[in-house]
Amino acid sequence: HRLRVAGAISGHAFELLASDAQQAVDQCLVAHRLAARIGRPGLCSIDADVAAAPALVQLPDAQAIGLLDAHEAPLTDDIAEAARAALADVGRATGRELLPVHVWGEQTPGWAIVATGLRVRSAVLAAELLREVGCDVTVIAPALLQPVPHRELRDALAGADRVIVLDPPQGPG
Repeated sequence: HRLRVAGAISGHAFELLASDAQQAVDQCLVAHRLAARIGRPGLCSIDADVAAAPALVQLPDAQAIGLLDAHEAPLTDDIAEAARAALADVGRATGRELLPVHVWGEQTPGWAIVATGLRVRSAVLAAELLREVGCDVTVIAPALLQPVPHRELRDALAGADRVIVLDPPQGPG
């Protein structure tokens, strides 16, 4: 993973952004599998504060690591579909749900907070507090930033009356 810096991902076919240390570990497997499937390099990013914080993670077992060598499918140009498949494959192998876009809370009419990276934790905490006082709030956290997972974002935002987008932190720290 590289520390996230605002700006383009020139030269990379895709970008994954981890919102916590466990997701960063899992995304390494996803990125390796996805890059092999599309025949192009990608990028895994993590916010500096997430990278610097101590965290316990579950390392992948031999089955998950074995995914790295599985190249049964021919190369494809459909990066978004290949990303969905790589996330699903690694999710099955690790027993953790890995999606292009994670959704917390009921998808009901009300507020949707869209956050990435470090901001996801704050958005989930804010949503929990708002739910306690009767607000309908959903948190939407894209893990796949490039290519943009349009279908998943559209589905996640379908019931929202209002949307708040939290800006990512700028620069290190």
